[in-house]
Amino acid sequence: MQTYSEGVRYGEDDMQMLSFVSSQIAMAIDRAQKEESLRRSEAELRSLFSAMSDVVLLLNGEGRYLKIAPTNPALLYRPSDELIGKTIREVFPPDQAGLFMGFIHEALASRTMVKGGYSLHINGEEIWFDATISPAGEDMVLLVARDNTAQKRMEEALREAEEDYKGIFEHAVMGIAKRTPDGKFVSANPALARICGYSSPEEFLAEMSRNGGQLYLNPGRRYEFAAQLQLNNEVSGFESQVRRKDGAVVWVSENIQSVRDGEGNISYCIATVEDVTARKQAEKELRLLANTITCAKDCFILSDLEGKILFVNEALLSTYGFNDQELLGSNVAILLPPETDPSVVRGMYTASDAGWNGELMHRRKDGTDFPVELWISVVRSDSGEPIAHVGVARDITGRKRIEQAIRKSEERLRRITDNMLDMICQVDVQGVCQYASPSVRKVLGFELSDILGKPLVHFIHRRDFPRVVRLFRDLAQHPRSGKTEYRCRNAAGNLIWLESIINPLFDHGTTVTGFVIGSVDVTDRKKAEETLRLDESRLETLLRLNQMTGASMQQITDFALEEGVRLTKSKAGYLAFMNEEETVLTMHAWSKSAMVGCQVKDKPLIYPVASTGLWGEPVRQRRPSIVNNYEEPSPLKRGVPPGHLVIKRHMGIPVFDGDRIVAVAGVANKEEEYSNSDVRQLTLLMEGMWLLLQRQRSEERIRKSLEEKEILLKEIHHRVKNNLQIISSLLNLQTGQVKDPQLLEILRESQNRIRSMALIHERLYRSEDFSKVDFGQYVNGLATYLVRSYAGDSRSFNLHVDVQDVSLGVDVAIPCGLIINELVSNCLKHAFAPGARGSPAATASRMSRSSQSRPSFRCCQAAAPGRLLRRGHADQLRERRCSPGAGAVAFPDEPCKSCLLRRMRQRGGMGRYP
Repeated sequence: MQTYSEGVRYGEDDMQMLSFVSSQIAMAIDRAQKEESLRRSEAELRSLFSAMSDVVLLLNGEGRYLKIAPTNPALLYRPSDELIGKTIREVFPPDQAGLFMGFIHEALASRTMVKGGYSLHINGEEIWFDATISPAGEDMVLLVARDNTAQKRMEEALREAEEDYKGIFEHAVMGIAKRTPDGKFVSANPALARICGYSSPEEFLAEMSRNGGQLYLNPGRRYEFAAQLQLNNEVSGFESQVRRKDGAVVWVSENIQSVRDGEGNISYCIATVEDVTARKQAEKELRLLANTITCAKDCFILSDLEGKILFVNEALLSTYGFNDQELLGSNVAILLPPETDPSVVRGMYTASDAGWNGELMHRRKDGTDFPVELWISVVRSDSGEPIAHVGVARDITGRKRIEQAIRKSEERLRRITDNMLDMICQVDVQGVCQYASPSVRKVLGFELSDILGKPLVHFIHRRDFPRVVRLFRDLAQHPRSGKTEYRCRNAAGNLIWLESIINPLFDHGTTVTGFVIGSVDVTDRKKAEETLRLDESRLETLLRLNQMTGASMQQITDFALEEGVRLTKSKAGYLAFMNEEETVLTMHAWSKSAMVGCQVKDKPLIYPVASTGLWGEPVRQRRPSIVNNYEEPSPLKRGVPPGHLVIKRHMGIPVFDGDRIVAVAGVANKEEEYSNSDVRQLTLLMEGMWLLLQRQRSEERIRKSLEEKEILLKEIHHRVKNNLQIISSLLNLQTGQVKDPQLLEILRESQNRIRSMALIHERLYRSEDFSKVDFGQYVNGLATYLVRSYAGDSRSFNLHVDVQDVSLGVDVAIPCGLIINELVSNCLKHAFAPGARGSPAATASRMSRSSQSRPSFRCCQAAAPGRLLRRGHADQLRERRCSPGAGAVAFPDEPCKSCLLRRMRQRGGMGRYP
């Protein structure tokens, strides 16, 4: 670079020097300017710092104090000279130092300004700071802290005020709400929500928002509210009906204060709401009470402490005949007869807070006296001082007449109840006796003092107790008349039966307050009914016993014993038989329950009467024995083996056969005491059992006798048949020695006749019934025998036998058999030519005549040419066995020769052999 001036030419070095000097001058000028600017800035900064009240600190990343601006030394935690060069951790407690270091690290890390707040105790006072921490280099921050204590205190005071207001708002007894000028709800406290039936203010506000803020039962009240609020800044006692959430209607009273803006317009209003339903109800009741007193039939009178009349109602004026001018201001003595005892009057008006009540005579204006019932009470001020007396008088003239009539009626009723046999009791709903007629002594044997004030159910038998109690409860819930029968114990400890009719008693409404019980002793009737029932049951048992014809003796005795236990309502029983000398009892049977309850393994069976204890008493005394308390000591007891059934009660009865005791039956452990009725039932049952056993024994003897006779009859028939067979055999032997054909024919016919009789006896001893013969089988067998006898070859004849089921007695069967023998023999001998074949037929049947069945016999065969049946021995038999006009023998004159025999009326000798 070259620079030229006038006449001088500068060289390169000069130019460099000049450039250097120029740059140095420029730098000096610039430095001077900067220093001047810095001095001005420092001055301004010092001026600014001097005007600042904030704390300004320069710290490095370790929290070390580098510079402290002299702005407000009073706000430093320590003097500046004690802080410079130290770290925050060396100055502050760990928790406070950690807070500051957090600010520093955050500012350095983010390279942005960080804001925070903290408090320090300086000179014994807590100072609050708002701080800003800004990065001032790579490892430095500038901390500026401003005293915010006053604001903090204001905020705290405001917070406390808000908390107080919130506490008042939330916990106020009356409802509080913020409302818009048109009546809409902005906020509400819990009390208002409760008044309106909502569980929370939020639920209440949500509902108000849904229905447009309509709270009042009468929608027009909302517009009245807005109109009054526009006219006045506040509204007091604004009473309206509102509908709660549950639909109930309540009365509320509102006091409203409006809040206006600067232009005078209403911004919002604050309303306090009070539930005045109770007050409204009280006012209503007070008005009703006033109307009631005015319209009441009873006489009301108000007087001061000196007796001066202050108020009377219309009923008093009407009853006493005065007008209000005559009574108001007068003394109450104007209503009393002059002869009234002054001490009674003083007692009425000096009574305690409980007041006075009684009956006395009052006087009307016309001078007539009448009875009244009077109540006098003291009226007191709010401080408790007596200020007046109020009296209520009721004319009881009519009641007195009624009471007199009732007393007379009660007297008549008392005379009736005192002399009646039925027992009358009155009990409350708990069953406690409040009244009992004197007949209690006759029915139960108790004195009235033993019954009154005690629950009647305690006298009832424990088994009937639940049923009777259920009946009383049912009658209390469903009032009506009831009837029942139950057992109870009388004063002597005996059980008796009562039949009671129960009628409920009511209060003035439908509530049952007690019962009237009319009872009559039906013990005799119940005993008769029980006896009848037991008799019927015993008769059924005896009937069943009589039907046990095929049962064994053990089955009969077991059945009778179990029935005896059942009829006497016992728990166990036994039956023992007596020997003929009446010295030893042999145990025959025990009841099932006795076998279960008794744990004795080897039970004895033989009991000598002389050494047997109470069980032997029925034999020794020869009459029933009853022990209703087996635990009582007795010299007759012999003890029982270990494991024996526990005996509480015992009854034993002897069973007689004529004058001899044949058995002893006993029962034990009845719930109630044994009585003569039990003795009667068991005795009759056991006697019936013994008669059945005796009858069975007799029938057994008869059966054995009949069996023996049957054997004997079989033997007789067998021997008769054998004897006839011997005769037949003898005749058969005789035919071998006879040459005469006619004589041989006679012997053969005799032999056939004997065979016909023998066949009857054979049928009888082979039959189960000895009184009758199956005549069909007999005819079949006899005809077959005769055909074989005469023809020699049964195949030469085609025999037809048609015999119905006919049974005949022996006295008829034998002669009929002989007749049939003759008929069939004649048929075989004379109806066929020599060497001819034929079909003889034999028929036996019943024939009806005059609606009566009679047996008949027919033998028929077509006769050979030139051969006629002739009369012979059979005809003579038929004629001898028929009475004139009682029967007939027919020989039809037809090619089929036949003989018809009807059974005729027997003659005297019909039952004998011909």
